[in-house]
Amino acid sequence: MPQRQATANACHRGAVLGCVLVAVLLLISGCRLNTDELDFTRNEPAKADIIGKWIRVSDSSEDGNQSSATKQELNLLGDSSFWVAELPTSPGVPGASPKGLLSGAGVWHLDKGNSAFTMWIINLDFANHHRETVHLMHQKPPYLIHIYMGDPDEGGAILFKRVP
Repeated sequence: MPQRQATANACHRGAVLGCVLVAVLLLISGCRLNTDELDFTRNEPAKADIIGKWIRVSDSSEDGNQSSATKQELNLLGDSSFWVAELPTSPGVPGASPKGLLSGAGVWHLDKGNSAFTMWIINLDFANHHRETVHLMHQKPPYLIHIYMGDPDEGGAILFKRVP
């Protein structure tokens, strides 16, 4: 009898392990781990470290090279206004070009993002009532602005850095 119970317990553990393995495989195949989110800014940055001119750097890199194809620029002003030239977005956004580039002006503000953990974002509220949300990266200055391109689970992003 004890041997039969030990065999049953071993079978039960094997079934549970099998179920866990299948669940993990489904999770991995369904969503790509986006490691960029691990470096999103957790503590509120000083406004002085955010105000200024931001230019695009190469996609998902920090090497400082601006894309030669465009002069994408974001200017965050001290009075909480902003203007932007060719901000990457979806082509379906009101006012965006067919290539998904948006130029315009409006008001910006820092906010805590909606997530399981604290992260700081910048909401760009355009004069045409459209909102773009961008994420801050790094835990201290110099920060980067992270803009998702497409599905966030795919990991595509464009980075902007602040310049003097």
